[in-house]
Amino acid sequence: MVKNRRFDTKRAAAEWERRQRAAFDEHGCDPRLGRVAVEDLIGDWLEQREGRVSPTTLATDRFLLPTPGQRACVSRAEPVLPAWFRRRHVAKVTSAAVVQAVAETSPGYADLVQVLARAGLRWGEARAMLVHNLAKEPIPRLLVTRNQPEGVPEARAPKSGKTRTVPLPDSLLPAINRFAHGKSPDDLLFTSPGGARLHRSRFVQSVNWAKTGRGRTLHDLRHMAACEWILQGVPLTTVQAWLGHSSIEVTARYLHHLGDFADRAALNVLNGSQAAPKPRQQTALRAGNLPPASAFGTAPAPGRQPGNGLAL
Repeated sequence: MVKNRRFDTKRAAAEWERRQRAAFDEHGCDPRLGRVAVEDLIGDWLEQREGRVSPTTLATDRFLLPTPGQRACVSRAEPVLPAWFRRRHVAKVTSAAVVQAVAETSPGYADLVQVLARAGLRWGEARAMLVHNLAKEPIPRLLVTRNQPEGVPEARAPKSGKTRTVPLPDSLLPAINRFAHGKSPDDLLFTSPGGARLHRSRFVQSVNWAKTGRGRTLHDLRHMAACEWILQGVPLTTVQAWLGHSSIEVTARYLHHLGDFADRAALNVLNGSQAAPKPRQQTALRAGNLPPASAFGTAPAPGRQPGNGLAL
């Protein structure tokens, strides 16, 4: 509420409220009008939640709140995140930390967690993925064509209604190949250590996810992948395509959650591009590797046969 006052009639009160809401929608609310800062209420808020929520939830609340260094805007080890919202703050819990924790508890599921946290698959998409959805040429990638959440008897199209392609980094290929080893093309690609279909309840119990997940849900592994891609400099439109988001606005939310980490990643790309060869320099380097002009048309290039469609 922007301000308050008393009225003689309900109609006058309703009209005044309408104008106030219109002003709020247009201009927002000036935080300087508040009398108590949010950071001063954090301690009292946590005390009031004791005994009213589970110990795990309370511990998660404490973990997700900004550190004293962030509140003072002087932290150098962590980004200063906006608006007190850091549920997707990957700087404190990385995919590697979760994979390591799961490997120590249930090694058989470590590969699955690594795939979910690096490929950005939804749980239902991982459950429905078939071996022939793994392609290795021209680049290693997963073809996301099916989705089968828990409780759904038959696989259906992905959430967006469209299929998508997710390229696989070299570091993820060993885990993917272990899943595909010895299976036929129509078998499920991602299965439990015993070879059965994935079930969330069984997975959560086997890996003690309440502890190894470090305050994250299974779906948060997908967010970890998105954040990692952005921090590595992958364009936002490409991240949108890999995740299968319906609009770029949905993907852009990660920029807010990452705070100034996204800006740092983009700045690193710009700084790195300054050291890269310019287009003319690249052309000159390629030209220097070509054979002399007199050699063209006299003999096939090494490793190529005449008539293979590669001649000039």
